[in-house]
Amino acid sequence: MTSSTPQQVQQTTTSTPSPQAQQLIGSAMPFAGAYAAGGGTQLPDWSPVAQFDPSQIAGQNMALGAAGNQYDTARGAEGAYNFLTSGAALDPSTNPGLAASIAFAQKPIYQNLEENVLPKLRTDATGVGQFGSSRDQIAEGLATRGAEQAAGSVGAQLTNQNYQNALDQMTRALGLTPTVQGAEIAPAATTSGVGDVRQALDQSNLSYLFQHFLFPQENLLSTAQALAGLGAGIPGGTNTGTMTMPGPSLLSQLMGMGALGASLFGSGGMFGAGSGGGAFKGAFG
Repeated sequence: MTSSTPQQVQQTTTSTPSPQAQQLIGSAMPFAGAYAAGGGTQLPDWSPVAQFDPSQIAGQNMALGAAGNQYDTARGAEGAYNFLTSGAALDPSTNPGLAASIAFAQKPIYQNLEENVLPKLRTDATGVGQFGSSRDQIAEGLATRGAEQAAGSVGAQLTNQNYQNALDQMTRALGLTPTVQGAEIAPAATTSGVGDVRQALDQSNLSYLFQHFLFPQENLLSTAQALAGLGAGIPGGTNTGTMTMPGPSLLSQLMGMGALGASLFGSGGMFGAGSGGGAFKGAFG
């Protein structure tokens, strides 16, 4: 068995622009040629990127300097937090202000005991002949105990008030820490902001100069592209199509000749033995 290869058909379509389109495309070629002859787009030898403005640099340096103050503020807030939450704020021995407040509040109680209560008890006991007796001592002890309890109550009340006030102040101080740190860096932000505006203006000027530098070079290519695009959009062109079918191969031709011979000279063919040569004899007898 022999396999046959299908014949391939080649089709070619030729598009011919309209005369007006050909004219526009032809007018675009000189611009494209000039652009190619110039070596394409050339970049300038200077940078189109604006550098840092002096105010930006100054603001950056100020911000770096303020970072040290911000660190000190944070450490101070941390120290206050540690003091107020360690219990030291509740101990009069480690809180001089609290100790002084308690002593000042307790002083009138002891003064009243020494100057009023005890002298009156002693006078009354003397009047009835019981000065120095156990009853007199008991009365003085009760008065002293009452004064000490009153002083202790005042001290506890002041301690509690001081604790609540310390918590309130701690909360406020810690809440103001970011504000204080922001205030420390505010001058740097203002100075740097002025530099940002100046740098933006410099960048706009450099961008304009860069476009001004590129325009004469890009104008040739842009003109060529515009003219070619206009030409491609004009209707009226023609399309011509051709189809080419390749001839049979040598193997196909040989196979065809063999089939023809078999049909002529075979047993049932025109010149075959089975036919008796009648056709041949009739033609050439």
